[in-house]
Amino acid sequence: MRAFIAIDVSDKYLLYEKAKSYWHALDKNDISHKPVKKDNFHVTLLFLGEISHEYVNKVCEIIREIDFKPFSFTVTGFNSFGKRVVFFDIKEQELFKEKHLTILSKLGLKYEKFHAHITISRIKTFKTLPHVKLESIRIQARDLCLYESKLTSHGPIYRKFCCSCEL
Repeated sequence: MRAFIAIDVSDKYLLYEKAKSYWHALDKNDISHKPVKKDNFHVTLLFLGEISHEYVNKVCEIIREIDFKPFSFTVTGFNSFGKRVVFFDIKEQELFKEKHLTILSKLGLKYEKFHAHITISRIKTFKTLPHVKLESIRIQARDLCLYESKLTSHGPIYRKFCCSCEL
């Protein structure tokens, strides 16, 4: 299955309402994009790609072993990776990087470049992206999960496969 490890976040409705201001700016500037569905907002810690069912079991064991406690973090504004992915930027980069490194270590993987974020839209046309101001907001990181990602013509469908809060 195609999978990634991510932190589930609270206040998805609030994030969705804030994302609408950026989507409106993209539409106003005739920039074709695919908004992320409200229920799909999360902070990816590690994209795994296609993994076997045996590896799924290993990852779930590791996720359940990690002592994950809910915590608050600050969404500081909008940012982008090039002209393809627009996201909410996160202030507490070191905190998320620490969690990323813990997962890499437990899976026996090498360090990868990492920037904590919540994707809000994928850009289809290459144009200069608009600058939209966002007041900082506090969000709750709720749980560490392994997600399955199925790609469809209507966008990805994410399903939580296992989470740290499960016994």
